[in-house]
Order: sequence, then C-alpha cells, then structure tokens
Amino acid sequence: MVDIVTKPPAAVRARHSAPLLFLDRKHTERFDPEDLRIDYAEDRNFSKQPLYQGRVLLRPEIDLSVYDPRAVIDWLEIGWDSRDEQRSLNIARKIKNWLNTRGSRSTAHVMGPGRETDYWGNRFVCRIQDPDPAELRELMNFIAVTYQALPFENGRLHVTGLEVSLDFYVTNSAEMAEENRCRSLQAPHAGGFLMF
Repeated sequence: MVDIVTKPPAAVRARHSAPLLFLDRKHTERFDPEDLRIDYAEDRNFSKQPLYQGRVLLRPEIDLSVYDPRAVIDWLEIGWDSRDEQRSLNIARKIKNWLNTRGSRSTAHVMGPGRETDYWGNRFVCRIQDPDPAELRELMNFIAVTYQALPFENGRLHVTGLEVSLDFYVTNSAEMAEENRCRSLQAPHAGGFLMF
C-alpha cells in the first residue's frame, strides 16, 4: 500500500480522484479519461505525532484481489574474500564462460567491494542479473571452489544485495473491462498522485 501525505485542501472531501499521467500516450488513447484515474480514501487521524497534525493521508483504493501477483529476482549480489589477489575482469570472464556453457540467460558482473569495475584484490562482489534458481547453487559452488572463497559465519559466500520485481497481472480481463477497475496498472505510468 502506498501512503501519500499531503496538506488538506480548503474544502475537505472524504474521497479524492487523480488522473494518471502517462509518458507514452499511445497506450491510453483507447481509454476513456475517466477510466484512467485512481480514487483515494481520506484519513485525517492517521497519526498522533505533532508533525502530521492538520495533514491528510490519502490511500489509493486498488482492489488487488483481481490481480495475480508474481515476484521475480531481478538480480542477486554475492560477495566473498579470496585467498589470492586477482583481477575482477578475469573472474567476470570465467563466470560468464561458465554461464554460457550451460546456455544460461543470466549475466554476471564482478566488482570490488566499493563496486569498482576494474579491481585488483581479494574481496569481490558478483552481481548476477536474472539468476536462475536451478543453477544458482551450482554457480555459487563454482565461485567458492574456483576462487578459494574464505569461510564466513554461514558459508563461503554471502548475499550483499538483492532486487525483487513484483508484477501484477489481471486475472480476468473481461471482468476488468466490464468494471473499468484500475486499467492503468496494465501500462506504465508516471505520476497519479493527488497533491494539495
């Protein structure tokens, strides 16, 4: 749920509606402008803190039960300390070859601990883009053995970063068209916030 804190309008209403603004308008030409709005419910008592007194919290009213959410790992970063000093570009080349020989769609970028791309040392971070869960364990074993990763508390490698994408797909398109519910979520938009 996205919470938007704003100053109250002169005339207070219990419900608000805001148009969605799209960067590429070709996605919205076929829709009635009234269908490209998000309704917001108003909450004036959302906090007792003095900072929020006199402000209004607006909560988007989106029925998520009509969507099928799916989460995917966009990228995963793993870090390790190696016994020997090495160049990050050489490690990246070996990992890319390992992925290519398996026909993987994943890609890898190896950096130093400060995210330096051409790094010489013994502390590394590898960002794996679009990691395949079926090959991830084998890849981590390859890295740990090939680069003599020193043990950490829970193993040789540790996760240093992770990005997860959460997508919402309409479960019943016909129902959505009939009720005109949140069609805007089917295309990327910029804005849509009601500002006072």
